[in-house]
Formats: sequence, structure tokens, C-alpha cells
Amino acid sequence: MPVKQHFILLIAIATLTTSFATDWVVRGSGAMPPKKYVPPLVSNGELSMLIDWNCGQRQTRYVSMVPAVYWAGRRMKAPEGRLFSFGHFEWDISIDSQVFHDPHTWAQELDVKRAVMRVQQTYTNGVQITSEVFTPLEKTVIAFRRTIINTSAQPKHVALALRYTFPQSPWCPSAWQVNTNDATVRCNYHLLGHKELNGTVLLDAGPSAQPATTPTGARMTSSLILETADTEIFTFF
Repeated sequence: MPVKQHFILLIAIATLTTSFATDWVVRGSGAMPPKKYVPPLVSNGELSMLIDWNCGQRQTRYVSMVPAVYWAGRRMKAPEGRLFSFGHFEWDISIDSQVFHDPHTWAQELDVKRAVMRVQQTYTNGVQITSEVFTPLEKTVIAFRRTIINTSAQPKHVALALRYTFPQSPWCPSAWQVNTNDATVRCNYHLLGHKELNGTVLLDAGPSAQPATTPTGARMTSSLILETADTEIFTFF
């Protein structure tokens, strides 16, 4: 009988502000990272993934690696035997209805003392976003905390959307479903790998978020209005 397992993505917007703990920081501007840039690895020994300066996994090849979510021991059948990719996630950010694919400036740090990946992003219209991503030691969870600050003299309407893409594979049939009762969206899958596994990928951003399915996965959107110099942001999980 197939074993059933799952992992969860939690998304939070918070009021806390953070600063970099060390000078070991990679800095860049726009869509061009520094030469020889490779995203840092975030892992708890079970889930492992590369996360870039947009707090996501843009599908760019770094040396021989393309960012994705991997789960230890979940492999394809022999003779290939490679780790199965559980897909990837990216963020869409719009400010006053203008979509931004990249910030004006950014700084990224892998904080090994706190076991978090941190990114600070600055946009030309006065919005700053500080993000932290981590995977708890004993849980198959990817957790996000995104702090948004309006430093401009005008109110700002900000919308954040997490897009999760799950691989379309005959070796892993899957189906996404929105639960309107708790504003979550989940993917039930059946992996025909070296072990037969049933499992679930769950996206949860709290009751104020707007979950939806897409042709390739799911999308979780949250919108808010920041008043002038506002740092009081609601939090959701």
C-alpha cells in the first residue's frame, strides 16, 4: 500500500524588521546578479532547495543546477534513480497595479546562526520588503515571513502572489484543489518512484489570502494598502 506523506508551505506578512547579522552578504541590482552568483541552499535534511534574490526559484540554470524543491529519499525508479523534483515557487509583486519582476536593489544573506535565508529588496516607488525563508528542523514545512514598509509620502497598494508549479509527469499524477473554508490550496499526488507514495503539497496563507489553481499548479495572493510611512502590517499564516 502506498505511503502517504505531505509537506506544507506557510506564508506570512509580518511587522518585524530585521538587519543583516554579518557582512557576508551578496548585493545586486535589478535582474542581474553578481558574476558567479549561485543561490544559497536552504535545507533541514529532508527538504532542500535553492532560493534566489527574489525569495523564489526563478528557472535559471546555475552551473548544473536549476532551483527546485527536493525531498530526501523520494527518487525515480532505477536505473535513473534521480531525486524527484516537487516543483518550484516564484513570487509576483505589484505596487499600485504596476508589476515588478525584480527590485531596484537587493541584498541576500544566508544566516547560518539563525538558519534562515534573508533578502532585503528596495523598489523605486518607496516600498521595501524584507523576507525570511526557513525550514523547521523536524517538519516538512517551507515557511516565509515578508515584512513590507512604505517609506514614501503616498499610500501604496501592494499585492503579493506566490505561484507554485508542480511537475507534469506520468510518474506522478497530481490534482490541485482549493478549500474555500480555510483559504488553502492543496495538491494530492501519487508518486510512482522507487517507492510508491501518496502525498499532499499544501499552500496556506491564512483566511485573508485568495487561493486559486492554475494550469500548472496553484497561486496564493494577498493584498494590502500601506498608508504613508506605514509599518503596521497584518500577519497571516
